[in-house]
This record gives sequence, C-alpha cells and structure tokens, in this order.
Amino acid sequence: MVFIRKVAKTVFLSFLISFNYAFSSVVAADDPMDSISLLNNAMELESYLSSPARNSLLEILDHSESGILWHEYEVSPDENLTTVFINEGLMQADLNLLMNIPQSAGWISQPGEIDILRYQLSNDNRVIKLEITTVSGEVLSFSKVTQAGGDTFTVTVDDKKKPLETVRIGGVIKHSFYASAKVAGLSPSAMSEFANIFQWQLDFSRDIHRGDRFEILLEKVSGDQLADDTRILAAQIYQQRRTLTAIRYNDGRYYTLEGKLLGRTFLRLPLKEEYPVSSGFDLSRQHPIIGQIREHKGTDWAVPVGSPVITTADGIVVESVVGHPTAGNYIEIQHGRRYITRYLHLSQLKVKAGQQVRRGEVIGLSGNSGLSTGPHLHYEVYVDGRPVDAMRAKLRTNRALGGSELSGFMQVSSRYLNMLRNEEALVDATVNVPSEAS
Repeated sequence: MVFIRKVAKTVFLSFLISFNYAFSSVVAADDPMDSISLLNNAMELESYLSSPARNSLLEILDHSESGILWHEYEVSPDENLTTVFINEGLMQADLNLLMNIPQSAGWISQPGEIDILRYQLSNDNRVIKLEITTVSGEVLSFSKVTQAGGDTFTVTVDDKKKPLETVRIGGVIKHSFYASAKVAGLSPSAMSEFANIFQWQLDFSRDIHRGDRFEILLEKVSGDQLADDTRILAAQIYQQRRTLTAIRYNDGRYYTLEGKLLGRTFLRLPLKEEYPVSSGFDLSRQHPIIGQIREHKGTDWAVPVGSPVITTADGIVVESVVGHPTAGNYIEIQHGRRYITRYLHLSQLKVKAGQQVRRGEVIGLSGNSGLSTGPHLHYEVYVDGRPVDAMRAKLRTNRALGGSELSGFMQVSSRYLNMLRNEEALVDATVNVPSEAS
C-alpha cells in the first residue's frame, strides 16, 4: 500500500510538472528527460531557483584575491553571535562549532558583549576566520582547522588594546577602480568596504570613469602596514558632475554630510496589507508536495489571487519570468550590491528585466502559478548570495540623526573632511600614492 501511494504521488507530480512544461518555453517539446528526471529537477527548485551568484566585488577585484575579503558586521547592543549568523545567512554548523568552544562561550552568547565583528568565508560560504572585539577590549580570533574528527575552531585571546593611527589614501582612476586602488595600497577588504559604502549610489562596473578621483581616510593599527586590518572612517569620490561623501559615525554606519543614513532602506513586508504567514523560513522543512526535506529559503503568505505585491526596496529588475515550471511567474530584483529579493508564484508581472523600481512600487499580483499547493506569495531575501530570514534579518531601516546626536556627528564630519583635504591635518601619517601606470 505504501508503495502504491508513492507511485501515485510520483505520477501526480509528473503530471503537474509536465503540464507546466507544456505551457512554457523553458523546455523544448522533444526534451528527452522522463517524468522522474523532471521530478528531481523540481525538487531542486522553490527556491526551486538556484541561489543568486555571490555578489561580492568580483567585477572589480582580481578573482585570486576575492577569497581573502573580510566582511565587517555592524553589531547592535541587543545582538549576540546567533543573531549575527541569522542576519548574514551564515551556516548553523559553523555557529555550533563556535558555541562549543568553552573559553569563548561567555563572550559570544550574551547580547551586548560584542563591539566589532568581522569574518572571512570559503568559496562554499563556510566561515574560516572570525574576529570579535568585545566591549571590554579583548580581541578573540577564531580560525577553522580540519582534523581527523572533523572541523573545529582554534581561538586566541588578546586583551591588549593596540594604538591606532589615521592614514589617507587617494588616487585618480585611469583604467578601473580596482587597478587604481591597488596601486594606492588599498587592500581587497578595504576595496570591498568602499564599494559597499557607495553601493546604492554607484555601479562600479558601469558608473566609474577615467579621471574620477577617490580619497579615503583609514584607521589602522599604529606601525602596521596597510593590510586587511583597517577601517574606513570617511570616503569621497569625485566625478565630473557630482561628489559622493560618506562619514562613519560611532554607531558603525555611514552617513551623508547632512547626517542622513547613506543608501536605501527596506520594507519588512512585500505586501500592501498584512496576511497570515503560511510557511516560514526553514532550511530543514519538509516540502508539502514532495514530502522530502528541502530548504525553504523564503517566507510564504496565504494571500488571495490578485493581491498587489510590492518591491521592498529600490532596485533594478534582474529577471521577470513567465511560466517557470515550479516557481511559476516570478521576479528577481537587485538592491545595491549586497541584496537580492525574489517574488514567486505570481499571477501577473508588471515589470520587465532592466527596469528600475522604487520601494513600495507594485511589481506584480499574487497567484498560484508553478508548483504550488494553493494561492500564496513566496518571498526571498539574499545577502551576498546567501538566503536570510526576511522576518528576522536586520535589514536597512530609515534613520536620520537629530539633536545632540547630529551636533556630535557634525563635529566628527568636519574633522574627517579636514583630514581628507589637508595633509597637514593628519596627525599620524599620510600615504604617498604612486601614480598608476598608463
């Protein structure tokens, strides 16, 4: 009897998938795959769609250097290591390894203990290095090692505060930002940070031109060479018709000269009205149709067919697809450099690939297309190509400084700008930038 039910399920699924294929141009009519192959394909897809390509600086960095990037995370007082992993879409297996280290558990499990956090990833998005600076000044450095019994992390603790100094780096772009920044001595991690700071204002593969000029104010350990262990305090890029400026404040965020948060912000929900969540983000969920454990990389809402679906942030439509065999009609949108959102199972699409969209704009209507058990919207958020829980992740929200906070920021901004524009204002050191070869 169990065998008969399994066969019936396979036949039913094969019918659904074959039906979808018959009405789409995704697969040619003479495709040799049988129904079992189609079923296997479907099981790979709701995020039946493959994860977006990791959106780092690969378009401006040398590929051989992209793997050593440090990713810095802005830690809030109410966060601990668990929330950081959730927000960045990092592997639970790596978190478990870190939490099992006795001498580090006290520092990384309690909220409010972490001041600065940064990490490095392998090509398969596994944490290989993690560095935590606690609020009391200790620096915990974790490095992954592979042993006979499996992976583990080693940890070293440095409780000595290192003196810092400020340096300025600048250059004129002749061929590419990467080439000019490398000549100037900027590390790949600092290049990545610089590009992420201006990710909403600049497309570094399209908007950077010969003759553009950049200036960066860096904080580094006193006496050390410029390397990955730096932090950008202020940055400017001068173009023919505009100048972009970013100032880092004591909350770890970057602001405009007027004290407004740099970049765009996100809405939490992709719907104009609130609807019940029918299935949450779960990377070990049992698929309701297939019956097997499959990652559910998004959030589902039970919504009537035809409900307006809105984009959650400004961006550019990457894909607007009709008739995908399992995702149905879906839209993918790129927001800045780091973020991608997806909207699946729609009944209508109201935007096209390449179109710019604004936060809150209606991009489609909800539906029941593709491999679906009923009318619903499936929504996904990716950070650097990694899926995150849209309902829990710390997404950018609107923030503008005011009152005494704004006054303090203006003082910091004035000091940093003076350092950028006047070599003599740099108390510690200034980097002399060699000219880039023509």
